[in-house]
Order: sequence, then structure tokens, then C-alpha cells
Amino acid sequence: MDKADCYSDRERRVMLGYQGYKQRLLAPLLRLLDRLLVTPDGITWFSVALGAAFVPCYLFVPGPWGLFVAHLLLLAHLIVDGIDGPLARHQGRASSAGSLTDTFGDQLVIVATALAYATAEGFGRAGLHPVTAGCYAVLYDAAVMLAMIRNAMGIPYRFLLRPRNFFYGLMWFDAYGWWGAWSPGIVEGTVWCFNVLLAAAVLFGFVAVRREVARREMAQREAVRHESQRPESERAIDREST
Repeated sequence: MDKADCYSDRERRVMLGYQGYKQRLLAPLLRLLDRLLVTPDGITWFSVALGAAFVPCYLFVPGPWGLFVAHLLLLAHLIVDGIDGPLARHQGRASSAGSLTDTFGDQLVIVATALAYATAEGFGRAGLHPVTAGCYAVLYDAAVMLAMIRNAMGIPYRFLLRPRNFFYGLMWFDAYGWWGAWSPGIVEGTVWCFNVLLAAAVLFGFVAVRREVARREMAQREAVRHESQRPESERAIDREST
């Protein structure tokens, strides 16, 4: 599998455009991490741990202090999540396996935070209706999964909507009451806009993958049929040559 990520060719070209700048910017940190024998996978799982730690802190630590620390952990997760790729390139370890691990870890945190917001109101925190949060988590993961399948099968696509950072920012503002009296309508409505767009990505992705699977099966059946119609003498010659 050459492309074990969820980025289209167009998105990948954009990323390559600023990849060199990012490497130079992080060079001192990357050299330090390398000397400390830190691995890209280690950074990935540390990022996941930071994101997962948001959940108990947001739900169980009361008061503004718990709110601040919870979102600080989530911000740290996003920052650390951007270091594993540059470290892998710095160490010459960039691979499809590492990209797969990074994407898997991101999805774990997305599901964990969505579940936290789905149950937050029961703990006295700002949150989402369970259906809203559940649809967001399921559709986001399904869209990413289908994008990875399309990459593995060589099915092109333009881009994939990833509202993760917008979602976190939206909920951060909601937790501090910055939306005021309009908070429930703004937050629920915006997340449902995300859900509709993600549902469209899932639908189009599924149709594209299913169409390609059907095409390959038809081509395979046609090849088998063509081979069965060849004279036995030709097939015997092919077997002897191999």
C-alpha cells in the first residue's frame, strides 16, 4: 500500500509546498528529539495520550481550572500531532506504516472528544446532543476510512473535508460561553453543517469505491473467461515458458 493516508494528490502537493519550511522551523527541536532517541511513533502515541487526557479532565475536574487544563491538553495534542511527521523525515523513517499510525491516533482522539461532548451536560459542562456528537464521530471516521481506501486503490479525489480543528475551536468557545445566549443554536447548527458535508463525503467515497470494486471484479471475470476460451495448445506453451 503506497499511500496509507487520507490526503488527495492535490492536498499532498500543497503539504509538500510548506514541508521544507516546517522542517527548517522545527530543526532544533528535531535534533534534540533525535539525540534523546525519541521515535516518530512515540510522538504519535504521546499526542494521542494528550488528546485522551482531555476527556477525564473536561468531565471530572470541576471549575474554571479544570476547563483551562482540559483545553490546554487538547491544544498540546494538536501541536504535538504536527511533530511526528517532521521527526520521521528527519530520521529517515517516513513510511506508510507511520502515516497509518498517525491517522489512526487522530481518529481515536476525535471519537473520544465527541463522546466527551455528548455526555458533558450531565457533568455540568457545555456539550452537544448525543445524536449530534455521535453522527459527527461516525461520519468523520467513515470519511477518513473511505479516503484511505481510495488512496490504496488508486481512486483519485479532490480533497477531504476535515473540520477537526474548527470543531475543537467551536467547542472551546462554547465551553467559555463566548457565544452568549445564541450558544446552543450556533454550536448544534454548525456541527450539523459539518455532519451534512461529511455525510456527502462518505456517500461519494462509498460510491467511488464500490464502482471500482465492481469494475475490477468484471475485469477479472473477463480475464478468466478469455483464458478459458484459449486453445489448450496455447496454454500449454505458456505453462512451459514459465
